[in-house]
Amino acid sequence: MESVNDIKNKENKQLIAKYKKYISSAKYDPNTGEELYCICRRPDNGELMVCCDGCDQWFHFKCKGLDLKLDKLVSNYYCIFCDELFEKGKTLWKKKCLLKNCYNPINIDLSTGKVSKYCCNEHGKLYLRHKFSNKFDNDSSIKLDEFSKILKDVSSFDSFLRLGDHLPMDYKNNPNFPEKIKIKIDNMNNELKKLNESLKMVELKKSYLNNTREKVKIYNDEIFKINNAMNEAKQVADLKQEEEQEEAAAVKKSKKNSKSKNKNLVKKVDICGYDYKLSQIENAVSLNNIQIHPIKSLSDFLSEEEVSNFATNYKDNSDNILYSLCIKERNKCFKHSYWYDIKIDSLNLQFQELNLQKANINKKIEYLISNGWDYLEDY
Repeated sequence: MESVNDIKNKENKQLIAKYKKYISSAKYDPNTGEELYCICRRPDNGELMVCCDGCDQWFHFKCKGLDLKLDKLVSNYYCIFCDELFEKGKTLWKKKCLLKNCYNPINIDLSTGKVSKYCCNEHGKLYLRHKFSNKFDNDSSIKLDEFSKILKDVSSFDSFLRLGDHLPMDYKNNPNFPEKIKIKIDNMNNELKKLNESLKMVELKKSYLNNTREKVKIYNDEIFKINNAMNEAKQVADLKQEEEQEEAAAVKKSKKNSKSKNKNLVKKVDICGYDYKLSQIENAVSLNNIQIHPIKSLSDFLSEEEVSNFATNYKDNSDNILYSLCIKERNKCFKHSYWYDIKIDSLNLQFQELNLQKANINKKIEYLISNGWDYLEDY
């Protein structure tokens, strides 16, 4: 019987063999010159593809065994070679809307940084309506209006879960509650307010990063169109020059037609996208310093003048920076390698640490309100 190590070694050898076959296969069609993608080595025919964040290669969803309905949930994708062979990273997925059969990512309010469990308000209502549809009809001890009042009186979902753990106490107006503990709880509540503001800042900065990724996609599309237009113009000029030369040399029409079929196809565009404004965002101390809104086109984040001059400024660009974004090819920009992953990982770590501090303070406050007068020295 094979051991676990033997099985892993065998699988690793098979993976290495697959990688060697993949990396040595043709990258362009020998007949048309068209670029080939994925492990299947087929051209871009409009089929859904995803770009690996480790090697910048494009793969078909079907070829990688990915469900097509999950296309909007991919956050960071790493192919099997970058994941298991080179250990560059693991594929990360966005959280799915809580409503069954909806495969859109959860919504993040870009103005406040608030994270929802649903892709939109309507799906949140549908989920709750379905969840509680039979609850009040089947349980006569629960009345809908009473339940609504309870929901309005609690400040958070965690507070709702803790209802009934102990008798409610208005410690501020309780003359028997130690003054020293009142002050301590008030100080802790002030700490919580600061932590909540810090959490909002982190969420807002994450939203800015995600917005930047959307900008990069729009840049990629626009630059591809510009390159394609430039390529077509060059082909027309080359064809005209070729026709003039052939006419002068009295070359047969059949030969002329065969030459005109050789076209240089434009490659997919994938820019670095590093935003040079990130340093300002990282150093922001106020929510008012960050302006974020949904974007779908250049006009959503560039001025009218910048949009009209986009193509000209791109063509004349010499420093690989176009309106604060780095437009160097991603796999050639070593200066900003994995900039998004580094930034988002740092913010996620901050978010976890702040939530941990918040949970500890909430736990102390609950303890003090319930037992503080007996255990004043514990904290």
